[in-house]
Amino acid sequence: MPCNCAEQFVPVCGQNGRTYPSACIARCVGLQDHQFEFGSCISKDPCNPNPCPQNQRCIPKPQVCLTTVDKFGCSQHECLPRQLTCDQARDPVCDTNHLEHSNLCTLYQRGKSLLYKGPCQPFCRAAEPVCGHNGETYSSVCAAYSDRVAVDYHGPCQAVGVLSVSSSVSECAAVKCPSLSATECKPVIPPGACCPLCAGMLRVLFDKEKLDTIAKVTNKKPITVLEILQKIRMHVSVPQCDVFGYFSIESEIVILIIPVDHYPKALQVQVSSSVPSAGIGARPPCHFCLFLLSLGLALHLLWTHN
Repeated sequence: MPCNCAEQFVPVCGQNGRTYPSACIARCVGLQDHQFEFGSCISKDPCNPNPCPQNQRCIPKPQVCLTTVDKFGCSQHECLPRQLTCDQARDPVCDTNHLEHSNLCTLYQRGKSLLYKGPCQPFCRAAEPVCGHNGETYSSVCAAYSDRVAVDYHGPCQAVGVLSVSSSVSECAAVKCPSLSATECKPVIPPGACCPLCAGMLRVLFDKEKLDTIAKVTNKKPITVLEILQKIRMHVSVPQCDVFGYFSIESEIVILIIPVDHYPKALQVQVSSSVPSAGIGARPPCHFCLFLLSLGLALHLLWTHN
C-alpha cells in the first residue's frame, strides 16, 4: 500500500469529490485533514443543510474535479429556480420512483429526485447495490453506468483493491467476482479494483497546472472526470462498446472501453481490448496514439466549447 497505509477500507470523501479508501491514503495523495471527511462521497447529502436561497431549490450534483479545488471549487450541488422552463429535448432520466422523464429539467420541474440518468430499466428496479471502480457503492448497475463508472463486483464496496502489479490482493479475498463476459478476451484489473473484466484500459497521467490554465481562460469552472469521458465517448464508434472511467487514487484518469452486451461478440471484445494499458516508458502502438489524440481533442473541445 502507498505510504505504508494499512489495507483497510474506511472510506473518506475528498473535497475534489473523490472517495478514498482510508484517511491514510487521502493524506498520502496530498490531502490535508481539513480537505476530507469520513464516509464515501456518494453517501453525503450536499443539500442538507440547504445552502441555496429560499427561492431556489438545491440539487445534488456529484462530480470529481481534476482542477485545483482552492482555485475553481468543486461544488457537489447546484441551486436552480423553483419554477423551471424546460425544452422538449429527449435525454431520458429515471427518478427514485422508477418513473421516466424526457430530460433532467422536466424531472426537477415536477419536483422529483434523480435516481440515474438514462431510460428506466426494469432490471434495476429491485437491483442489489454494486461497487464501482471508483470505490463508490451504487444502488444499481444503472446508477453506476449513469456516472460512466463500470462495476467491479456486486455488493457494497469493502476492499481497497489492487493498486499496482506488486500490490497484495488479500483485501479482495472476500470479494466474489462476477464471471467474465467472454472467453476470448484478455482480462485486465483496473487500478484499485479487485476483479478482472473484459476491457481495453488506458491509464492517463495529466498535468493539473495545464488543466487549471484551460479552466482559467474558459469558463472558470472546474474540469471534471465526467466531462472528459463524455468528450472521448463521442469518438468511440464500435456498436455495443461504451466508455467508462474514473479518477484513480494514484492520480490517473483510468479509461475503460467495455462491451456492454451480456454476451459480447468476439469482434466487440477484440476492438475494445485493442486499447492497451500503457505504462510510462512503454512504446505506444498506433492505435494508442490515436486514443491519446482523442483525449487531446477532448481537452480542446472542453477549452473551446464551454
